[in-house]
Amino acid sequence: NDCFNSYVYDENGNLIALLSKDGNNATIDSLDYNSKGQVIRIKTYFDYAGDIEKGYTYNLVCQGDLVKERISIRPNGSLSSMYSYSHDERGNMYLSTFFEFGEKEGEKKNEDQTEYKFDNKNNVFKNVNIKSFFREDGCCYVNNTIEKIYKSKTLSSVEKFTIEYNEDDYPVKVTGENNYTLYEYKSVEK
Repeated sequence: NDCFNSYVYDENGNLIALLSKDGNNATIDSLDYNSKGQVIRIKTYFDYAGDIEKGYTYNLVCQGDLVKERISIRPNGSLSSMYSYSHDERGNMYLSTFFEFGEKEGEKKNEDQTEYKFDNKNNVFKNVNIKSFFREDGCCYVNNTIEKIYKSKTLSSVEKFTIEYNEDDYPVKVTGENNYTLYEYKSVEK
């Protein structure tokens, strides 16, 4: 079973296509940029053993390197969902608002919000150049999430994280309610 990712870049070093293959099936993401070098659209296609289907289109609204809105369009052209992101002065996403729309024009099916609280220590991705559209929920990883507060019409939850740090204030262990993540750092010689 062949599983791999393949990346295609333009002459400016911008990622313009991502192919994720798993056996006979593949997902192809095509990326469009504006004149400022910001990703403004991601078009998704699915290849099921040679049968190509158009997937969702994601329109992005950016401010600098931060994604402020991500709008999902169904293959038939109707609005599917929208995320709206708010960031603090350091670049951490502290609020994510999600809207889900029904098949009928203007029908709002769901709305929820997730609020994030941060420490003032280094995040593992702080000095890694990752395009913001690849970051979970549009987060900008500057500091570490210590609390995640979720609210919808029917549910609410609070998840707290305990973090152990190394001498350089980077996390080595992050413990949530049902899991933990360990980090190991190695120096790379140039």
